[in-house]
Amino acid sequence: MGCRARVWIQAELGSNGKMRFFANSNFEISRDFCFFLVWVLDGAAPEEVMKITTEELVEMNVGVARKERSRVNTWHNVLITK
Repeated sequence: MGCRARVWIQAELGSNGKMRFFANSNFEISRDFCFFLVWVLDGAAPEEVMKITTEELVEMNVGVARKERSRVNTWHNVLITK
């Protein structure tokens, strides 16, 4: 939504009950931001992942909330994609 980058993400529930994430993108900067999300969330419990909010992403100082071209929006779009 609102971005030309395509992001492919795969989420799996590991045998230990923790989430595993894999991501790629056709744009390098989006790929790097997705890598950071994977790094932060990989190995988290599903409940922890579901609780992540856009406001928490803003606290990581990666963009400005509610701005059209913010990287926070990229992360939010990746998180809400099914």
